Amino acid sequence: MTTWPKLQESLIARFETLNKTKIARDKLARWKQIKDVASFNKDFQKTLHHISTITVEEQLDRYARGLKTYIWKELCTEEYTSLGDLMRDTERVEKVHCRFGKSAPKFGNPGKLRKPRLANPYPWIS
Repeated sequence: MTTWPKLQESLIARFETLNKTKIARDKLARWKQIKDVASFNKDFQKTLHHISTITVEEQLDRYARGLKTYIWKELCTEEYTSLGDLMRDTERVEKVHCRFGKSAPKFGNPGKLRKPRLANPYPWIS
């Protein structure tokens, strides 16, 4: 490095990557779903592009920890090996929840609605 501009370029190239990676990791550590799942997925994947060394297990962990509680409750019993599968199922759970609301079927059995609560069959017992 014989000139100041070359040194400057070299330093920026070296440390800019580290800063982007650190910023992206910090962002994932605080990651929470605020909007819909499609927006969450898009922003999550955009952030992942800045972290070249992230493992699939860490991707799945960070993604799951950021989901809204009602979505993760439907998915937490499944074992995922790819982020794409988890994202796909997350979108499905959100669609079912939006369509059925609180009477949404459990994710594992989407064709069966929850049974309504029956009136007390023993009126003499309160």
